[in-house]
Amino acid sequence: MAALSFLTSNPQRKVEVLFFDHGTDTSKAAKYFLIDFCIQNAITFHSGKISALKPRRKSLEEHWRDERYKFFEEFSDKPIVFGHHLDDVVENYVFTMINGNEFLIPYKRDNYLRPFLATPKNKLIEWCKNKNVPWLEDCSNEDNTFSRNRIRNILLPEIKKINPGIQKVVAKKIINAYNELSRFPVIL
Repeated sequence: MAALSFLTSNPQRKVEVLFFDHGTDTSKAAKYFLIDFCIQNAITFHSGKISALKPRRKSLEEHWRDERYKFFEEFSDKPIVFGHHLDDVVENYVFTMINGNEFLIPYKRDNYLRPFLATPKNKLIEWCKNKNVPWLEDCSNEDNTFSRNRIRNILLPEIKKINPGIQKVVAKKIINAYNELSRFPVIL
C-alpha cells in the first residue's frame, strides 16, 4: 500500500493495480480490501488467480510465484512495480545463502521494477501512517511452516544479535550492485 500510495501521489502518473489471488483466506481478504480501495480512489484493478494444481516437485511458495508471474506476463507491455523492501531482501539473501546460492533480489528484470529494495519495512509503515494509507498485515507471515517465515521469525532475530547492522550491510550491497549494474537510482 505504501508503494501504491507513493506511485499515485503524482496525479500525472496512470497507475493500475495488479492483484494475484493465491486461493487463501488472507488473499481473499486482501483482494476485497484492494478492490474497495481502488473503487474509492478511481484506480483500475486487475486480478488473477491460481489456475493449476501444485506439481509434486515444487514447493507451495515456488508454485505460487510461478503462477503469479504467469499472470503478470499478461501485462508485459507495461512496467510492473513491486513493493519489495529491504526486509524482503535480507530474508531472501539469508535464504539463498543458506541454500548455497547467494542472491540479491534484482532492482529490475524485464518490465519488473522494485524501487524500494533499500527501504526498510518500518519506513514504509511510517509512510502509510503519515499519509493515512490503510494496509493489511498478512497473518500467514507468522506461519513458520514456510521457510522464509522461519528465516524472518526465528533466524533473523538471532542474526541481528550477532550483527545488528545486517540491514545496513545488505542495503550497501543493494546500492552498490544496482547503481553499478543498472545505473538506476535507488529510492531511499
